[in-house]
Amino acid sequence: KKIAAKGKLQSANNLFKNCNSLMIVSPFLTESTVLDILQGTERKCLVTRETSVTKGIFDVFKNNTEIKAIELSDYITTIPESAFEGCTSLLSFEGEGITSIGNRAFAGCTELKLCSLDENVTILGEEAFEGVDTLRVKAANKNIVLAAIGSGAKNIEITLGDDFNVSELSDTTLTIPDTVENFIFNGGGAELENCFIVSYAKQKTEIN
Repeated sequence: KKIAAKGKLQSANNLFKNCNSLMIVSPFLTESTVLDILQGTERKCLVTRETSVTKGIFDVFKNNTEIKAIELSDYITTIPESAFEGCTSLLSFEGEGITSIGNRAFAGCTELKLCSLDENVTILGEEAFEGVDTLRVKAANKNIVLAAIGSGAKNIEITLGDDFNVSELSDTTLTIPDTVENFIFNGGGAELENCFIVSYAKQKTEIN
């Protein structure tokens, strides 16, 4: 399931054919190498590297309609803008080291039923999950709350994180758009001063 390449990695078509759960870890990966590897597989594997990842490598995945699962290494902390946009067959995503997600990073991933973000994610771009079925967020700050509401996901559940500064939401109105089907807000017993929720969710709005 995992190949660790310590030297330069060269690939050829069909080299990793039918490897449906494969991770290749190498500090020498380039965009062209990633593309070569994906062309020789069923595009269900993840290629990653142990050092910082350039946006060019993520560009290989945009509009890939065949890849079904993504598992990012802990060394990857940032998902750039539109990184996985248009991956219409994507079913699952894992990335425990992620702290930042760019605009429209998962837009159009219509088969992605659930994406959960923990408090480690402190930056979330606009429309990052447009078309995704359910986004579940443990919010680290106000910006995450606002970005989750505007993420474009059909169902949104927001829970305030353990270290959330509730004063950030003072004198704030949270407007839930009519593109949302169900909205759940879990305040965890926090006392929010002059914080209002105006919801146009189509089916249910639940505030705890």
